[in-house]
Parts: sequence; structure tokens; C-alpha cells
Amino acid sequence: MPLFSVAAARAFDKAQLSNAAKYPDAALTAVADEIAGEFADICGVAFVPTVRTVTLDGAGAGPLLLPDPLVTAVTAANTGAGTTTTALTTAELAALEVDGWGLWWRGGAWPSGGRAVRLTYTHGYATPPPEIVRAALTVAIWKLVPTDIGDRTLSLSSEAGTFRLSTPGERGAFYGLPRVDSVLKRYPEKFAVPRVG
Repeated sequence: MPLFSVAAARAFDKAQLSNAAKYPDAALTAVADEIAGEFADICGVAFVPTVRTVTLDGAGAGPLLLPDPLVTAVTAANTGAGTTTTALTTAELAALEVDGWGLWWRGGAWPSGGRAVRLTYTHGYATPPPEIVRAALTVAIWKLVPTDIGDRTLSLSSEAGTFRLSTPGERGAFYGLPRVDSVLKRYPEKFAVPRVG
């Protein structure tokens, strides 16, 4: 599932991306994927369902600490190290339970030791929040539609006065787009990695 559809991108705002010859479907899909990755890096959570395979240290009878929030399904798990691993059965996979950042194995125990468990799971929002979709569409226009303002411009002067521009990386601005940056700033704290110990 993409962060936004091609149709949504073409209809958004003033329909700046409506010209299919100038902005082909492939370009809109590629920028949606790029923005989804950037938003996940900034906010610490995937806004679309994402499959990931990780190798973790074993936890014995306790839970494994998952590196991603909002894990919705574990589709494969192997225990052991090196070339000697054992896949969990369908019944054992059904006994896995996600509780926040922890993955419990009800009726079983994870092996102890470094890199003893390999998991494949799906994580992230089932559907992106509407405010995130709007922010992503705004960034898509910013990335794709040319502007007369140079990337290094910090201020503009006209007969109305001098205006300071928001720029990426300045005072916590991710994109230099205030409506987008304000939305993105709300998520990292919500999904901060818990401290162990």
C-alpha cells in the first residue's frame, strides 16, 4: 500500500501534479515511496504496512524487544545461530503475542544468546493517518514541481518587505515546510524506543 495514490496526488491542492505527461504515474509512485521512507526515518514508525526481517538477541522466557513499533503480524521465526536454525511451526507462530515493543512466546522460550532469533514481521499503520497523507502530498509537490526560489535562499525581498524562509534542517525543520514539519514533530515522541533496565 502506498502512502498516497496517484489519483490523490493528481487531485491534491491546486492539481499541480495533474499533467500525466509531465508527472507520469511511475514518478508519483516513486516519490510516494521515497517520502514514506523519509517519514518513517523521521518519526520512528512506518505509516504503511511494511515487512521487515531482523536478527535479534535471544531473551529466554522474557519478551524479545522489537526494533519497530506497531508490529501487526509475525510471519516467520527461526531460532538458533549460524547455519543451524529451526523454524517455528504454525502452532508456535500462533503462540506469539506482541505487547507494545515486546514479543512474547506463550508456552515457549526464546534461546539465550546473541543473534539467536530471526523474525519476519509486518509493522506500521494499517492505513496512514489523514494528516500524514496531506503532509506527504505537500512534500510530493515540493519535490516535483519546479520553483523560482533556489534551494539556498534564506530570505526574499520585495516591495512588501523582506521575508525569512523556513529551510530544511534549520531549527528542527525537516523539510522547511511549516505545515509538514509541525505534523512530523508530533510522532517521534509517540513512538520513542523504550529504555531497558
